[in-house]
Amino acid sequence: MSKKILCLLGSTHFYGKERSNIEVYNLLKAQEGSQIKVVVNTNTSDELKKYVSNFDTVSTTFPDRSVTKMKYVNYAFASLRLNFKVLFELLFFRPDYVFLNDERVYYDACWPLFLFAKKVIYRIGDEPAFPKLSNYKFNSWIWKNIVLKKTDTFVYISEFIKNRVEATGRNSAADVIIYNYPPHRKEIEESLKKQYSNFDGLTIGYLGQLITEKGVHLFVDAAVELLKKNKKLLFYIAGNLEYSKIYSDKLIQKVKDNACEKHILFLGNIDDVQSFFNHIDVLVTPSLKEEPLGNVIVEAKKYGTPSIIFDSGGMPELISHKMNGYVCETSTAQGIEKGIQYYIQNESMVEIHGKNAKASIKELKIDYFNFKKKWLGVFDFER
Repeated sequence: MSKKILCLLGSTHFYGKERSNIEVYNLLKAQEGSQIKVVVNTNTSDELKKYVSNFDTVSTTFPDRSVTKMKYVNYAFASLRLNFKVLFELLFFRPDYVFLNDERVYYDACWPLFLFAKKVIYRIGDEPAFPKLSNYKFNSWIWKNIVLKKTDTFVYISEFIKNRVEATGRNSAADVIIYNYPPHRKEIEESLKKQYSNFDGLTIGYLGQLITEKGVHLFVDAAVELLKKNKKLLFYIAGNLEYSKIYSDKLIQKVKDNACEKHILFLGNIDDVQSFFNHIDVLVTPSLKEEPLGNVIVEAKKYGTPSIIFDSGGMPELISHKMNGYVCETSTAQGIEKGIQYYIQNESMVEIHGKNAKASIKELKIDYFNFKKKWLGVFDFER
C-alpha cells in the first residue's frame, strides 16, 4: 500500500534528537510503497545535511526565535514562508501523514496543518515547552486547541514525557511509547578516528554536549577529587569544545589548575562512538535538566557499557540500580564520586553490569524488531 509521509525537520544542529528522528525516516523509507519527503531548514548544518541527503528534501526558512533585532517582524516573515511551503506540500504532495518532532515547528506551521493535514503524527522528545516560551497565552491556546486535538498519535520517547503531556489534558488510546533505538552513524575515515591511551585502570567517559545543563562540570569536579586519592583512573570527555566555548574553557582550566591533564582528556567532537565505548569501562551521564530519556545511555547499552546517572527525568526508566548501572543518590559531584567508587570497589561489576545493560535492550523492547514493529504500527503499514 502506497503511503506518502511529509516530515518537518526544523533543526539546524545535529544532536541526539535529530539522530533519532532520522532513524525513523530511514525505517519508513525502507517500506515498500512509501514516499518520504522532508522539509528541512535552509540554515541547517553541513553535518545534518549529510544525514538527510538520501531523502527527497525541500528547504525553507524556519522562524529563528533567537533573533532579537526586529524580532517580531523577522518571525512573521519566516513564519509566512514556512506556512506557504507547508501548504504547498500539503496541496500538491498530498501526504497521508505529516510527521513532526518539534513543538515550536508545530506552532509555526499550525494553520495549514490544522486545516489541511489528513493525519498528524507527533514524536515528542521533550516535555511541553509552551509554559516557558514567550507569548504564553497564545502558545497555550495553540497547544490545547490545535496540538492536542489535531494530533492523531503522540509518540512518546519515555513514560516521563507521556506523563508530562497527559498532565496538560491529552488522553488517547492511540498514543504510544517508543524508546529510541541506538542510531546508525556514518562510517568515518580511519585517519579521522580519535587516538586513545592504553591504560591499566578504570576508564570513565562522558559523551554529549558540553553545556551547564548537562552537568559536565560536576563530572570534572568528581574526577579531580577522585584523582587526589587514586591515580589508576582515566577520564574521557567527548563533545564539541566550540559550541559553548566559555564553558568548555572553564572545564579545561579546572583540569590544568589541578594538574590532571594526563588523566582527564578532552576528545572534542567525535562520531566514532564505537571506539569511544570500546575504550571506556563506565559511562557517566550527569544531566542537571530532566532528560526525556538519554540517547547516549541507549548507545552505551548497545556496546555493553554500564551507566552512572542522576535520578531524574526519563533516565531511570533505562537503568536498574546496581543491576545494569548505578543511580546516584544525589545530583551532585559527590553523588558521581560515590557511583564511580562503587565500580572501583566492585571491579567485577563492570563486566556483569555491562552484560546486563546489553541484555536489557531486548527487555526494554529497544531492540530493532520491536522498534520497527511499533513504528510501522503508528503509520499503519501492513506487517
